[in-house]
Amino acid sequence: MNTTSVEYRPFTVNVPVMDVKRFRSIARAMDWGVEPLSQPKRSKKHLSAMEEAMDDIRCGRIYHADSADDMFKQILG
Repeated sequence: MNTTSVEYRPFTVNVPVMDVKRFRSIARAMDWGVEPLSQPKRSKKHLSAMEEAMDDIRCGRIYHADSADDMFKQILG
């Protein structure tokens, strides 16, 4: 009787937000486990608009639209 043991090692992969759904489907197809990291908790202090914008850039919460119509398609679509 030949039994094979598979060893799993955890590691981190940074995936763009727009590709998370695709990455999860690929991972499921390959029988991988996917666990999202917990989001860092934002401090309770009030951030200025500039600090909040810089935080969005650092965390990758930015999007590109070619026009206002494209922006509304992304938001509503």
